[in-house]
Amino acid sequence: MRVNESDARSRTHQRSSSGSDTRQVRSQLNARSLDRNEHQYMAQTHSADEIRAHCISVLGPDLGKLHYALWNEIAWLHIKWAQYLALFGTTPERLELLNCAAPLFFRIVQDTLWEDTVLHLTRVTRSF
Repeated sequence: MRVNESDARSRTHQRSSSGSDTRQVRSQLNARSLDRNEHQYMAQTHSADEIRAHCISVLGPDLGKLHYALWNEIAWLHIKWAQYLALFGTTPERLELLNCAAPLFFRIVQDTLWEDTVLHLTRVTRSF
């Protein structure tokens, strides 16, 4: 069994087709400016507990906890998707290399990463 090139292409195409929506949201978020103290806070290194406390202090106890939890889940989703794209969403040559090296292994990795990412996204959107 080989890495499925058409699956990799269609899955990465699905991501890029919603790119205009993503760019629009990013531009709206970038239009909002954070004050100087917020920029300084974000540029420093903090523990998870410090970041959680900061979210709660800025957004209040209910929204701060929710924001912190959602941010962490989205960060993990981003990491998983970046790994998927690095392996399977780049070039046909990379897929051919994976298929030559260990086709069954990389097909299992492809399917597992895809399914895990979709399930993770489903859990996040259903939870919040």
